[in-house]
Amino acid sequence: MHSAREIGEFIKKLCKEKGISVNKMLQELGLNSGAVNSMLQGKMPAADTLATIARYLSVSSEYLLDNDNDDNIEINKSSRDEISAALMKIFLETGVFKPGVIPPPEFKENALALIRLFSSMVDSTKV
Repeated sequence: MHSAREIGEFIKKLCKEKGISVNKMLQELGLNSGAVNSMLQGKMPAADTLATIARYLSVSSEYLLDNDNDDNIEINKSSRDEISAALMKIFLETGVFKPGVIPPPEFKENALALIRLFSSMVDSTKV
């Protein structure tokens, strides 16, 4: 688990990747405008605050707490459906995936990289 400061820095990074400001996110969520600054100063956020921010950023609370683990990627159903359809199209067109054939071990790493890419491009707040 990361420190409050590291979590705050990671939230700032995720906001930047999504092209939104931390202040805009907090305003849209109805959270205190100093919530992330408090984290940066070492104050651990309340669980419900962290969960609210995580949902907004399309990740799990666990991912915010321990973002070294790619297995914690969480996205909403609409985004997941869009990503699945796009990935299936790419995999079938490129021959990476063939129905009935077990994909190679490096498939998981490549799929996670694509999911991160696609999920960063999907604005899940408008679903």
